Amino acid sequence: MQGHIFPFESELQNNFPEAAPSSPSLSPTVSEKLALYGSSALSGVEHLTLLVGKEAIAAALIRHFGSIKALSRASFQQLRQFMPRHKIGHLS
Repeated sequence: MQGHIFPFESELQNNFPEAAPSSPSLSPTVSEKLALYGSSALSGVEHLTLLVGKEAIAAALIRHFGSIKALSRASFQQLRQFMPRHKIGHLS
């Protein structure tokens, strides 16, 4: 049974950088940006960061799969390699 990790992938592809001004010296975290500007101000990678907890993991997922759309089609087995080892044992 092939399930999708993101049932509403179009919502994750919102990218409105003009909605939230950025300052190189005072860049808000993703959760702060969400609280200040709302979900529509977040990019797909920022939404993914909220789901996985770390920007580095979100970036690695996008690099590996090529896009959020491709990531949404990934199987659990394909995603396992990005999970911390201590969490994999609980899901096997």
